[in-house]
Amino acid sequence: KFTVKDAAGNESNSYVSNSFLVDLLPPVISFLGQPPPNVRPNTVQTFNYLVQDNDAGLLSAKCKLTINGAVIYDQACDPVAVYNLNVAQEGTFVFSITAVDKVGNSTSKSVSFSAAEEFQAQSKIFNVSAQNNNKVDVLFVMDNSHTMRDENTRIASAFSSFITNLGSINYRIAITTTDVALGGTLHPMVYNNVTKRMIDNTTANGLNFLQDGLQVKTNQSGEETALSTIQDFIDRSKDPATLEYTFYRPDAVLATVIITDDDEAAHAGYQSAVPFLADLERKLPGKIYINHSSIVLPNDSACLAAQGANYGVTYFEASQLTGGSNVSVCAADYGNQLRDFATSIIARVSEQVLQCNPIDQNRDGTIDISITYTNSSGQQSALAPSSYSVLGNRVRFASPLTNLGDYKIDFYCVR
Repeated sequence: KFTVKDAAGNESNSYVSNSFLVDLLPPVISFLGQPPPNVRPNTVQTFNYLVQDNDAGLLSAKCKLTINGAVIYDQACDPVAVYNLNVAQEGTFVFSITAVDKVGNSTSKSVSFSAAEEFQAQSKIFNVSAQNNNKVDVLFVMDNSHTMRDENTRIASAFSSFITNLGSINYRIAITTTDVALGGTLHPMVYNNVTKRMIDNTTANGLNFLQDGLQVKTNQSGEETALSTIQDFIDRSKDPATLEYTFYRPDAVLATVIITDDDEAAHAGYQSAVPFLADLERKLPGKIYINHSSIVLPNDSACLAAQGANYGVTYFEASQLTGGSNVSVCAADYGNQLRDFATSIIARVSEQVLQCNPIDQNRDGTIDISITYTNSSGQQSALAPSSYSVLGNRVRFASPLTNLGDYKIDFYCVR
C-alpha cells in the first residue's frame, strides 16, 4: 500500500500486488529409446528423446555427438525427436543433450555405447526348482489425487481380467498410493466388513477385496511420487513389525503397477528412473523386478489436456528399463491393459537376464541363440524357439517353466 499526501492535506492510496514463480528445478530430459551398450558396425541405432520444463518453460536444447572423443556435431536440436544414427565405424559413441530453462536452470544427460565387430560365444546355466519359479508379489501404486476419481473406478470394475490371467501362479497383491505422505504403507481393502491389506491366490472373494481397495480416496495429496513411494515400501518391508514385511517375499519376483496421470519429476522426486533402479538394486541386490505404467504417454497431447497434469516420462522410462509396458491412462478399456500386465508378469517369473544383447553372429537375420533343458535323469532336449522371445538382454518365456532341472542358454556377445 502506498499513501501520498499533498501540501493541502489531500491524501490518496494505491494498492500494488504482484505474484511470481520461483523455479529451482532444471528441465527434465528423458531417453524414451536408446541403443544397447554394445552394437555392431554398419547398423542404424536410434535415439528417441523428450526434453520438457513444466515450470518456467524450456529455453534451449543442444545435442552433441562424439565418437572416440572427437566431436562430430554440437548444435541446437528439437526438444522432441527420434534420431537415427548410422554407425559406420568401430568406437565409443556418446550422445548428450544439454537443456536450459527460461530462468537459467540447466541439466545434461547422455547415453553411450560401443561398436565392435568382435564377438564371442557365451553360455548361461540356471536351475528351475519348485521354490524359485512360481512366486510374484504385485504392488499397485494408485494415484489418489482428485483428477483420478473416474479412472480408479473403471480400473476396479475391470480387474477380473488381471486376476483371471494370473492363472495358478503363486501371487500376492497389495495396494499403496502415490501420496508421499503415506510412505508406502499398504492400503486397506474391505469386503463384508472384513479388512485386509493383501490378498493371495488362496483368498476367498479376493477380487471383491481388490475392487474395493483400488478405489482409493481421490481427494488426497497432489504430490504424486510413485517411485519414491515404492522405495518407501521397500524400506518398510525390511521391518518385521510392519504389514509390508508380511507381504514381501525375498524369493518372489517384485512387480509394480503405477496408475497415475502425473509424473515423479514434476514433484521434486526422482528426475530419472536410472537412480531409482540403482537405489532398488542397492536395497534388493539381484531382485527380479518389473514395472508397468498406466500414464499420460509422452506426446499424447489429447490425454494431457483431458487430465490436466503431466506426461509420465519418468514412469515410462522405469517400465522400459525393467521390460514392462506403458499404456494410456486415458484408455477406454482397462480390461485389456490389466490382462496384458498379468501376462507380462507371468512371463517375467521365469525371465533370464544375459550379460549382453545376443547378436545375429552369422548375419542371417535371426539372433543366434538356443536353449536346452536337462532333467534329473540327464536327458537333454531343446526348447522350441516359439516358446521364448529375446528382448534386449532378456529372455522371456511364453509361460513359466514347469519342467524342473537345469537349463542352458547359448548365445553370442559383441566382445
